[in-house]
Amino acid sequence: MSTILSPLGTLLFDSPLAENDIDESIEYPNSTETINPPAHSNLNSNDAHMRVEVEDALGELDSLDINPTDGQTRGLGHNIESKILIKDTLISKARALSRYSKSRTHAGSTDRLRRVQDIPRFENSKKVDLEETLLAGDESDVLLISDPVATLLRSEKQFWLCIGEVNGLRVDGESVDFVSFHALMEDTVSVSYQMSGLRTTTTEDDPDGRHDWRTCKIQERTFTVPGCLIQAVNPSISKTHTSMPFYLFQSTDLVALTASLFRSLNVSQLKSVPKIAPSKEYPYRERSGQYSNIILKIRTS
Repeated sequence: MSTILSPLGTLLFDSPLAENDIDESIEYPNSTETINPPAHSNLNSNDAHMRVEVEDALGELDSLDINPTDGQTRGLGHNIESKILIKDTLISKARALSRYSKSRTHAGSTDRLRRVQDIPRFENSKKVDLEETLLAGDESDVLLISDPVATLLRSEKQFWLCIGEVNGLRVDGESVDFVSFHALMEDTVSVSYQMSGLRTTTTEDDPDGRHDWRTCKIQERTFTVPGCLIQAVNPSISKTHTSMPFYLFQSTDLVALTASLFRSLNVSQLKSVPKIAPSKEYPYRERSGQYSNIILKIRTS
């Protein structure tokens, strides 16, 4: 009976080889060992750790005094020192690196050169890209701690302008000293600010009469919001109160700033605007006690 393994009734396994055929099993014997695993295969943690120890041990053996008798090392034309002096004791470089690596708190790279450079085994590429973004641009294009900013607060179902000072910056949950303006729209950037009071000026506050609003101290209130809710401002600084300076604003600029902030945000971002109960200090009021016109007259549901 003929089958795929026995086309003429004789098993292929028992058929003799043709004269011009070669038994490949002789040249390439079968082996249960895996040689040169694919580049994409990952070593488990135990294998990787064992390989690191083996490399360090080989490094110590290589550091023994087995240099050629002519004093030349591998044709480089000069001696290579294999030991270093630590606390008046000569120790091989491989052993010194091995001891130094044991004190690290992160998993080192399994690549020997990268491990010597203290490069972690796992790197957050997104974080690295964002750090490059933060450093991009001119120094004048970054937001710093204590910088004045404008943002929005929601009170009585309306959006109101809020002036504040930055007291914290975070990227991926880690504190940073500055953030570039164009990086504020990143989802991983958050800004903490302390709300500032805002009241109408007097001739003593602004002798030139060019500004009708000034910042003032109020009860401390801090909010943390996504960077997209923050807009940097560059107001004038008072010249009459140098010991305790404050910022000066014009109503027209503040109204335009509020409208610009609102238009730049989508519905999802507006839901992140903090809510605040009305008080004597906020929303901002005119001298008469009435709410100022620094408001977006858009009611929310």
